[in-house]
Parts: sequence; structure tokens; C-alpha cells
Amino acid sequence: PAAKVDPPAAKVDPPAAKVDPPAAKVDPARVEFTLTRSELDAALSDFARIGREVEMTTSSAGVKLVRVAKDSFFYRMGLRDGDLVRKVDGKPIRGLDDAAAIYARLGKAKSFAVELDRGSAHLALRYQITR
Repeated sequence: PAAKVDPPAAKVDPPAAKVDPPAAKVDPARVEFTLTRSELDAALSDFARIGREVEMTTSSAGVKLVRVAKDSFFYRMGLRDGDLVRKVDGKPIRGLDDAAAIYARLGKAKSFAVELDRGSAHLALRYQITR
């Protein structure tokens, strides 16, 4: 009978092999950020800088971020290559007219949220603006 039963160690995989660590199940993307009014205003007022730091395309689904420079303000905001930005503060963003309206609102905002798709994940990034 002893020859037919495997020893307990042979039946049980080590826990790491069976269960993913909790961090593997949670999206590691940071979703809450604090920005100063001066850095936000500086980033949004320099359209040449925006063009250098972010390449994007527009569609009816939103704004696709083709490239976000790794040393840019937008990267520090948590935006990444391939993100599809769908809404800002609940308002759809599909083109330059929507972007201009959002830009005007951000000038006075104390906080805002960006809804985006990253791969198959839907994220809501939240920003607090301080003086």
C-alpha cells in the first residue's frame, strides 16, 4: 500500500506555482495623481511641446496615443503608448473641438478624470490640481 501512495510533497505544488501573487492580479498602473496648476498650465499652453511629447490620432472612439515620450509631462500623468482616451470628466473626446473644450475647462478645474482603455483594461485616472 505504501508504494501506491505518493508522498505528500509530490502531490502538492509549491504555493507560488498554484497561486499568483496578489500583485499579479491587480493592475499596477497608478490611477491617482497630484498636479500643480503651474505645471498643468505650462504643459497645456505649449502646443509645440505637446506635439513633441505625444503623437495621437483621433476617431469616433476617442483619441489614440500612438507615442508618449517617456520623459514627458504626459508620461508622468500616467498616459502610455497605445492608450485610447475616451472621456475627460465624463465628456467624450473625439477630436480637436472636444480637446479645445476640455482645455478651456481645465483652466479652472481643481480636479479632473480621464477614462481610457489600455489593452483590454478600462482605467479611470484621477487628478487633483494644487496651487
